Amino acid sequence: MKKYLIVILFFSFFAMAFKSNNGGLKVGTIAPEFALKDIQGKEVKLSDYKGKLVLIDFWASWCKQCRTESPRLVKTYQKYHNANFEDGAGFEIISISLDDDAADWKAAVTQDGYTWANVTEGKKWDAEIAKLYQVTSLPTNYLIDRDGKIIEKDLRGNMLENILMSLKK
Repeated sequence: MKKYLIVILFFSFFAMAFKSNNGGLKVGTIAPEFALKDIQGKEVKLSDYKGKLVLIDFWASWCKQCRTESPRLVKTYQKYHNANFEDGAGFEIISISLDDDAADWKAAVTQDGYTWANVTEGKKWDAEIAKLYQVTSLPTNYLIDRDGKIIEKDLRGNMLENILMSLKK
């Protein structure tokens, strides 16, 4: 088991060291506040999640890499949603779609089994939220701590789960 953990940490370190750091908001900065409507038309604000770890996940129904990551996101959410962390109580995801077709967006949310907040402006790359978060490619994500600070970004594969596991109390 110890050897397995060392191997996971080793690969996680290299994945984080070599991940793309082009553009986007910087780790250590405060995530900008936003308010967008979800599928049911309810307003979702980042500040509503204060005190929890939050993954802000930019994606689109037409993004193949985003859809490939979907099952892993669902599994990670189910596993850590109610966990306690050093940086927050509970884990939430806010998925922000850059779709411009509401039917495609809603169908993808259902198909992929997303049970967390899903919001969109319906403007693809012209969305104000994409500009605010300096999103230039998909998928893009930011892990936010209980105080709203960005603690990681662009987590792919097992990187998110490895970080959540290391932050768990």
